[in-house]
Amino acid sequence: MQCIFAFANLGLVVQLVRIPACHAGGRGFESRPDRKIILQFGGFFVSLLESFFYQMKKTIFFLIIFFYFSCNKEPVIYTLTTLSNPPSGGQVTPESSDYEDGEIVNLKAIPNAEYLFENWSGTEGLDNPSVIMNSDKIVTANFIKKKYPLTIKIDGEGTVDEKIIRQGINTDYNSGTIIQLTANYSGEWIFSHWKGDLSGSKNPVQIIIDKPTSIIAVFINSTTNELLEFSLLKENNPILEADLIFNIENDLVYKHTPNFFNAENLVATFKHNGKSVKIGDIIQFSDSLENNFNKILLFDVIAINGNTKTYRVRLDNFTKLPVILIDTENESEINSKEEYIEGDLTFIGKEYLDPNYSKKIKIRGRGNYTWSLPKKPFQIKFKEKTSFFDLAKDKKWILLANYTDKTMLRTAIAFEMGYLSKLDWTPKYDFLEVFLNKEYYGTYQLSEKVEEDDHRVNIGENGYLIEVDQLEKTDPDDIIFRTQKNLFNIKSPDLNEGSSEYDYIKNYINKVENTLYSDNFNDSLNGYKTLIDVDSFVDWYLINEISKNNDAQFYSSCYMTLIPGEKLKMGPIWDFDIAFGNTRQNNNGSPSGFWIKNSSWYEIMFKDEYFVKKVKERFMFFYENKDRILTISDELSTKISKSRIENNKKWDTLGKYIYPNLVYRFESFEGEKDYLHKWINSRFEWMKVAIDNL
Repeated sequence: MQCIFAFANLGLVVQLVRIPACHAGGRGFESRPDRKIILQFGGFFVSLLESFFYQMKKTIFFLIIFFYFSCNKEPVIYTLTTLSNPPSGGQVTPESSDYEDGEIVNLKAIPNAEYLFENWSGTEGLDNPSVIMNSDKIVTANFIKKKYPLTIKIDGEGTVDEKIIRQGINTDYNSGTIIQLTANYSGEWIFSHWKGDLSGSKNPVQIIIDKPTSIIAVFINSTTNELLEFSLLKENNPILEADLIFNIENDLVYKHTPNFFNAENLVATFKHNGKSVKIGDIIQFSDSLENNFNKILLFDVIAINGNTKTYRVRLDNFTKLPVILIDTENESEINSKEEYIEGDLTFIGKEYLDPNYSKKIKIRGRGNYTWSLPKKPFQIKFKEKTSFFDLAKDKKWILLANYTDKTMLRTAIAFEMGYLSKLDWTPKYDFLEVFLNKEYYGTYQLSEKVEEDDHRVNIGENGYLIEVDQLEKTDPDDIIFRTQKNLFNIKSPDLNEGSSEYDYIKNYINKVENTLYSDNFNDSLNGYKTLIDVDSFVDWYLINEISKNNDAQFYSSCYMTLIPGEKLKMGPIWDFDIAFGNTRQNNNGSPSGFWIKNSSWYEIMFKDEYFVKKVKERFMFFYENKDRILTISDELSTKISKSRIENNKKWDTLGKYIYPNLVYRFESFEGEKDYLHKWINSRFEWMKVAIDNL
């Protein structure tokens, strides 16, 4: 503070002003503000007064200096102490410090993680108050622990106890509270695992509450053993184009996907309410183990009490038919009927005892006219005997292309008739999809090969398999001989021309033919019936005549067997892709008219009343089984319905003329099948009348 003085020279008017005290308790000069003093002096005293005032000014200067320093003393200081409660709850800014009297300080509370600011002690105001320093002060920021809810839900039947193990600094818990959860069973329901914000199956288990927490205690019935969900996820199986969610119905777990892929090593994702899941003796874990889904897998869900429920897990893809994958060595093209090339074959067929295998093979082309078509037929040869479709094991198998037969049913229908017949053996078959060097190659009919074997053409150790053939269809190393009417090819066993076996076969066949064309062909002691098995000749005739098989007029694929000491037998049957009205050759597209009856040998046998009687009896047997034959055809057509569509995408044959088709302008496979069935019905009805009139 300052003290102010007013001075006046001679002749001036001076106003005296009251100045407050310079310090506490002090007093300053006083004056009456309404009084004025006029100082006037005469000239006589001027010089004396000037000297006096000079001395006065010096004195006053020193007095001013004295009063200045006495009025500017040290400022007043106060201490502000800031605290956090609890100390771990947060910080206060500014920190504790000293401030001058009257200074204003702005406070701010900053909570630490898991704490909230509550209020101030030692001051009032908002979250960030201001404090005027007019005394020493202690200010405390009060913090509280965050509180989080703990939600417990029950899945199943049971209870969960909550026990505080350590209270954080009540159902809401302070952050940091440790809770022990104990799941309690109820009756048959036992604790399984935790879900939500807690996982695992540890019980009891301790948790720290540091956020809103929701936990589900899952209880399962100790008697349950159900598979609840099943899928194959793309994230676990990169080969998949999308997730595959299976349908569970009773004990069948099923999924079909339209695209083909090799499902040999896939990882399943599943949920169940049992204790464990096994395949055989191997415990299964969801999203973990690879399994071969090329097979039907049996998943056993085992209840806690030991009861087991078995689920059949089946994944079908593409057309649902079995599949073979053939990879030739260096992806070589199969362009020869004589030379085999090496390769690998993988079979996938879920319905069978050996549903998935991979083996080394050799493969070559086969057929005559059919080999010239775009879709080729093949012959497969394994290194060791192998089974398809649970059939008897063998090394050689045939893949029939059925390129000219859009229904793909004609050879199968004939084989089904063969199974009804008295023929010793008819090739067994089934349909499958072929992928050749990773390219889809179409629908094929896989068949047993017509060859000698104890489960195929069983001719024993000394029998013979013979075929009526044409010279242009034979191979250079075939063993053939001629009669006056036909050419015969000895298919089995391998022998040399001119050998005793060769002569025996040639002589026996010639004897049969000569006897048939002799005057006493029907003699009871020396006639043809003493040389041939009539029943086999009758049934072979009827199957080929009903189908009006163009090649069966003793032209090609007409097989016989001869065992020394036994009679000559016809069969097995073979090659019906242009039968059943599928050819314009020789008027065999018409359901009327005889065809095989007029062939060599048969033209003579039909002159025998005994033979005709046999034909009439056996025809009625087939006639009475006509509906059965057509039903089988319908079933086969349904079975390969999707497959024919995929095959047609590859080969584009539907509605197209392929030699020697008679009728072909159908817009659907159903139209093709209807034509086939109408033809068969008409053929049976015509033959019923015609044979009855023989």
